[in-house]
Amino acid sequence: LSSFLLVMPELYGPADNFIQPSKDRETVAYLIKKIYAAKGNNQTNVELPYDKDSRRNVLYVYDAIAALIRLIDVYQESAPLAVGPAHSVSVEVIANALKTHIDASITLQWNAATPGNPERHLDASAFQSIAGSLSLTSLEEGLLRTVAWYKEHTMGSVREQSLS
Repeated sequence: LSSFLLVMPELYGPADNFIQPSKDRETVAYLIKKIYAAKGNNQTNVELPYDKDSRRNVLYVYDAIAALIRLIDVYQESAPLAVGPAHSVSVEVIANALKTHIDASITLQWNAATPGNPERHLDASAFQSIAGSLSLTSLEEGLLRTVAWYKEHTMGSVREQSLS
């Protein structure tokens, strides 16, 4: 019986932690909830507690499942393996994509003075070479699916709640 350790990036997708998401560990869920709260409260601006250039490695949750299934078949090493996309993405890119799907008229304001994690990057190059033909969901498509799930399943219960 062999075993291996996978190091995952921030996962996001349907059924994410939208109740009280952490701005440092659940960036996508935090941004979705924050932007929807501004929209629900008829605000034209939303302040985000990030430096817009800070970067994250994010992976759509169903891609993480597909990667795990694939690696069970092909990965025979005992060394930890970082799983994820080849490149990190800025929080600004994530937030602007979400804003487009939620309410394009909202203005994003960045508060880089807020303490937090400016950079979260995994070197997933070994995973990229092992996974090879594993097709990952694009960031745009993953965000669109996540926003659609959020809208369908949680709008009534969390729309008015604010995040600090």
